[in-house]
Amino acid sequence: MGFYKGVAPPFVVSGLYNASLFSINQFFRQMLTPSDQAKGQPLALWRVAAAGSCTAPFTVAVLTPMEVIKVRLQLQMASGQKAEYKGMLDCLTQILHTEGPRTLFTGYLPTALSRIIGLPFYFSGYELSKSFLAERYAAAGRDVPDWIFMVSGAAGGYAFWTACYPCDLIKTRVQSAKWGTTGPMVELRHILKTKGFFGLYTGFTACLIRSAPANASVWYGIEKTSKYLENHGL
Repeated sequence: MGFYKGVAPPFVVSGLYNASLFSINQFFRQMLTPSDQAKGQPLALWRVAAAGSCTAPFTVAVLTPMEVIKVRLQLQMASGQKAEYKGMLDCLTQILHTEGPRTLFTGYLPTALSRIIGLPFYFSGYELSKSFLAERYAAAGRDVPDWIFMVSGAAGGYAFWTACYPCDLIKTRVQSAKWGTTGPMVELRHILKTKGFFGLYTGFTACLIRSAPANASVWYGIEKTSKYLENHGL
């Protein structure tokens, strides 16, 4: 069960986060779509990337409190001492009472930066991969098979984490500390001084292993749900 420390916050909030991520991104895609663009024509890749960056500040407002609680729960037993928090709600209550509401937004700036950098790669990586893999099916007038959505989702996830992992690592270190005891630049200098540049990618392999099935399933769900709603006029 140690592998599932801190699972409650992302489990509870993941639906809200993904709903905000894809709906806000769709809003910005529509804003960046030229008025004279033909219906069904793919959006230019640079517009897809720009919409991804614009999405970041809004979705991070949902993500950051969840991440703060998750990191606290995951790291509280690292020293082998008695657990400080009994669970997600107890962690939330203690943070609010002892450190104040602003603590829930610890690491907002590095998290926002990581998403501003990473989301353009996430969405454009997915679209580029899907376009390449589905080209021969589209030319033959055939439906795109489900495996293409999943492979493209994994590719988008790999592109995202490769681009933004250092920012996410720094964000995690900031969120694991008490409010005001450290900051993004402090952690960046410490990592570079003690571990060098490649220290910014500590744990990257494990992240990629998780990323493939996670993003494959997300994009498969998005594509199938969108198709269902479209077929039912919703």
